[in-house]
Amino acid sequence: MLVMFGQSQSAINHANKSSIKLSQLAFAGQVILMAGDPDTMAFGCVGQVSALDSGKVNLSLHIHKEWFELGESYIKEALTKKRIDNIAKNVILFIGDGMGASTVTAARIYKGQKSGNPGEETVLNFEDFPNVALSKHLLIDTLHKESVNVSLQIQFLANGAVLWYQRAKYHKMHAIIFKVWQNLTDGEVSAKHLLKLCSRLSGPTISVKSEPDTYNVDRQVADSAGTATAMMSGFKTKFGLIGVNQNVITKDCKSATGNEVDTMLDWSEEDGKWSGLVTTTRLTHATPAAAYGHTPWRFWEVDHAVPEECREIVDDLAKQLLVDNRNIRVILGGGRAVFMSKDHDKDPEYPDIPGQRHDGRNLIKEWIDYHHELGHSYHYVWNETSFAKIDPEKTDFLLGIFEPNHMKYELERHSDKAGEPSIAEMTEKALSILDKNKKGYFLMVEGGRIDHGHHDGSAKKALEDTLAFEEAIQRALAMTIEEDTLIIITADHSHTLTLGTYPARGSNILGFVDNLALEYADVKDEYPVTALMYANGPGSNKREDLDGDVDPTADDFLQPSLVPMRYETHGGEDVAIYARGPMAHLIHGVKEQNYIGHVMAYAACELYGIDVVSDNDDDNDDNDDNNDDNDDEYNLRT
Repeated sequence: MLVMFGQSQSAINHANKSSIKLSQLAFAGQVILMAGDPDTMAFGCVGQVSALDSGKVNLSLHIHKEWFELGESYIKEALTKKRIDNIAKNVILFIGDGMGASTVTAARIYKGQKSGNPGEETVLNFEDFPNVALSKHLLIDTLHKESVNVSLQIQFLANGAVLWYQRAKYHKMHAIIFKVWQNLTDGEVSAKHLLKLCSRLSGPTISVKSEPDTYNVDRQVADSAGTATAMMSGFKTKFGLIGVNQNVITKDCKSATGNEVDTMLDWSEEDGKWSGLVTTTRLTHATPAAAYGHTPWRFWEVDHAVPEECREIVDDLAKQLLVDNRNIRVILGGGRAVFMSKDHDKDPEYPDIPGQRHDGRNLIKEWIDYHHELGHSYHYVWNETSFAKIDPEKTDFLLGIFEPNHMKYELERHSDKAGEPSIAEMTEKALSILDKNKKGYFLMVEGGRIDHGHHDGSAKKALEDTLAFEEAIQRALAMTIEEDTLIIITADHSHTLTLGTYPARGSNILGFVDNLALEYADVKDEYPVTALMYANGPGSNKREDLDGDVDPTADDFLQPSLVPMRYETHGGEDVAIYARGPMAHLIHGVKEQNYIGHVMAYAACELYGIDVVSDNDDDNDDNDDNNDDNDDEYNLRT
């Protein structure tokens, strides 16, 4: 039995229990299909669709029984899921900058609709990952106590605490991951307990007070500098700081000295692994810079941006990348201008655009000369043609900088005269080079222009870059094996994008919602409503501006915003973490964002990890001295 109703009707050629086939949908409007079981007379709504592409629609529908069976299959899949306890030879961190939950949902629908489907049933490739968690990305300020030659920082997580034990020389970091269970009361930690565990690593003598460290909220809504630092280092820090801890005062270069933190890139290279960076932003922008840089202000990207009194203390980020970190094997992204001299260099693609450096240096040429003198197999490229010719088997160091500023939006990339590789192509090239190292690698890939699309108020640009980012993930999945490569997908923060007003199933995600939805929502005026909107930003907050011949799917359309601003802002809600591979099961629950850095380091054994498995250590303190050699109490992964 089949019932159909809507604004208009068409012929149904065939319908049965397992599927409903619609052909030649020559109508404008919406159709709601309801299927019923003739034996039980049970009915259920099985789908809605809008006419797309001249009325031709690919519609996949389930009757009520199949929905139940689908749920059963999910249960079976969950029960048979196996954890991988191997050491991660390789680690890949994908950061979709600004890719909050609403962006993921809209991108999922957008992808499906680009293929001629309603969209809601689409699954992005990383949404199939077996382990998912939520990340709390607000920034904190934690008091940092120091003794003679070590410092301790306790950052409390939902189920206990993480203790980082750090020597004063940051390039020789040793740490223990120490979970304190029921002996924690409002953050109180037994000094004797900490001393006992630190002594197992033959560390120096330390003194610890039993009262808890405290922390204050720096920003409820974070920026990319502090969030990327948290993910890369395992330390949360303040708004605008890169690669330094929360002791540092913003823009105070003297306070940055001695407060630098090492990152997953550093740990991997110390272990003999290769490293790489791929981004669609400037290579000195906040997120990629957090992998290699240390600065009290994220915008000190070029020499003249650093205050004169600080230039002998803190290098600009461009110099930190191409002078201080020449061991990074693959560097691909945008931002040529900050590496080139203002007086002596002109951009190879845009001759009218000079470099930005005031010190007369061309850091790209210096990078080339350095690797040439050492006899390395290296290449520098700045356009798509040269990039495509790179043979990974004959290249050990690759520098590709494809724009003087950020790389093009994916929506505009093909109009670039010199040509730019996609983020997927850059990821594939990077992995082809890094995979030559038998010891493994660490690669960070940032889909940075997702964030910029949102800031510009253009959901279409953000969604196109999200799908390009997903394609990069697909290349990585095809080139790696789950047993030895940990892949983590996450965002640094969200945005104020919303999807609302009850649009019908299959409605164009970039379009106006239907009249039935407006009636149901009881809209108080006669003007159209878009499904996607921003809480703030450059889009119009005047409803009448949407009337007339406005096309909300146009490339230059800006979604409406409530509060007018030059740029739309970040959003503060938790963002998702998706993981597969060795130790991916550690991604679970709701965690502070710096937990991601801990998971990567632990999975790859870049740091010493000791898990406390006993839940009554305080009760046994009197016996500690007699049981120091009892290794059964600890699970050591080295």
